[in-house]
Amino acid sequence: MAGNNGLNRPVVIGLIKSKINERGKLFVITGRMTFSAAQNFVNEIEKYTNATFVGEPTAGRPNHYGDGRGIALPNSHLNVQVSTLYWQDMDPRDNRKWTAPEIAASLTSADYKDGKDLALDAIIGYRPSSSLQGIIDATRNDKDASNFARAYTEFRADPQHRYVETEATLNRIGYALLEQKRAADAIEIFKLNARDAPNSANAFDSLGDGYAAAGNRD
Repeated sequence: MAGNNGLNRPVVIGLIKSKINERGKLFVITGRMTFSAAQNFVNEIEKYTNATFVGEPTAGRPNHYGDGRGIALPNSHLNVQVSTLYWQDMDPRDNRKWTAPEIAASLTSADYKDGKDLALDAIIGYRPSSSLQGIIDATRNDKDASNFARAYTEFRADPQHRYVETEATLNRIGYALLEQKRAADAIEIFKLNARDAPNSANAFDSLGDGYAAAGNRD
């Protein structure tokens, strides 16, 4: 959905103060029609509440252009909309192409035809499960990185987690291990990242740093 940014603030403040502002109680459904002012709303919900996002990725970037104004092209006289503002609600380094749901529930044409709401069904049937942060917390002091790798692989294998963005997090973990002089463990984490982000130059650059730290120049 799209709309008026001015309507977001009272809703967000109300949610912050609400008794349902807890993990497992507050859910926000996103999808392919979540853009413009709705994306601004999602940004504020992400920053200031404990909401769990369910559904499909948003249709807009967290930092995005908006506030379209209509103009008529001088030669064709076609009426078009042109963005006039850049909304930087999130960190200036936030280059995500969308806000990803923590619980994936993609809509198909068959589901739409049958009147099924998979996102709502996922909320109704919600059961707490491991989050990426939970896995990190549980293995933070573990001297064996393979335990994290195993838990992470299981996490990624769950279809509900297919949109969860993990590249930046794994990259940070890998470099933290390098700082601890644990190059072998860092390499395993960087390998996971390169496997799950095969089109990311940064993931492979980090893997190269791991090999270099281990003295593996080949």
